[in-house]
Amino acid sequence: MPFNPMMLLSALGSGQSLDNVLSSLSSQGQEYARAVNLIRGKNAQQLQTIAQNMARERGIDLNAMLSSFGITPPKTAPDVPAAALENENSVKV
Repeated sequence: MPFNPMMLLSALGSGQSLDNVLSSLSSQGQEYARAVNLIRGKNAQQLQTIAQNMARERGIDLNAMLSSFGITPPKTAPDVPAAALENENSVKV
């Protein structure tokens, strides 16, 4: 079954723990498992930095994208190389 972000939000909204949702997501395939491994155990600032770095690597201005949806971008996290945030068990996506 392909990943459906609405199902993810619904699961979180119904009170399922984030860990259970991530475990379920990681069973969707190798790419999902690597993504879950990358984000598991990170705090909000680290996740924001990872998202900004990944978007920048792909030429996407994350703040502009959020603004286009009417979302006020959060305070910018300091630029930190993604490698500095990964632990030894993480796999680059």
